[in-house]
Amino acid sequence: MNHKLLAGTLTLGVLSAVSLFQISPAQAFTFSKGGLGVTITEADIRKNFWAEFNGQVDDGKITSTNVEGLTSRANFEVYDFTSNSIVFDILLENTSADPITASVVTLLGFRSSPSIHSADATGAFTVEVLNKPINAFGGAEVNICFKGGGNEQNCNSGTNGVALGNSALFRATLTYASDISSGLFLDEFGVRYQGIDGRIGGTLVKDFSGTGVGVVPTPALLPGLLGMGIATLRKRKQEEEVEQAA
Repeated sequence: MNHKLLAGTLTLGVLSAVSLFQISPAQAFTFSKGGLGVTITEADIRKNFWAEFNGQVDDGKITSTNVEGLTSRANFEVYDFTSNSIVFDILLENTSADPITASVVTLLGFRSSPSIHSADATGAFTVEVLNKPINAFGGAEVNICFKGGGNEQNCNSGTNGVALGNSALFRATLTYASDISSGLFLDEFGVRYQGIDGRIGGTLVKDFSGTGVGVVPTPALLPGLLGMGIATLRKRKQEEEVEQAA
């Protein structure tokens, strides 16, 4: 299904931490800015955190500060961490639901401090764009974004995203010119929704456009079982590949 690039929403993330191996606040990620940012070190290898997204829309006629049913989330697992690089396995889920009947998450971005020198992505999202903010529909000061396709020169839209009710896994490798041994800081998490159909405030919409920011509660540790999402999806994809090869 093709979706108009004009339609979309930008959202900012809500962060919460979870470990695959243990739940230990003293050893988990360090959060700041009321949950908008997270500091990551080598000690966080094989730990993961969630960024939870909702959305706002404003097209001049319909304005909503919290669109009912327009949601998504991303799980970031630190696969590797060195003095000049970090590797994430990222599970992106489109959790939109009634009264939203269709939406596609086409782009995921965030800001890294220090700045990223180079990036590479494999899996569902293979296009990476550096040092371009999300200008469309309100904007966000990201300095890296990932998407499944589309213009490789901006973080405003994308193609081949994650449709409502679906999820996708990709691996992102970030390389730095400076030493990150003491840790790196991520904030300004954002996603783009496109092809939004359904009802917003009782009004029927199709291929809707707008802006959005995240509602950010105090971060809380989630049950460790939630952290199994990436491993489970990875195993399922491997099984599907074996079946297809047979």
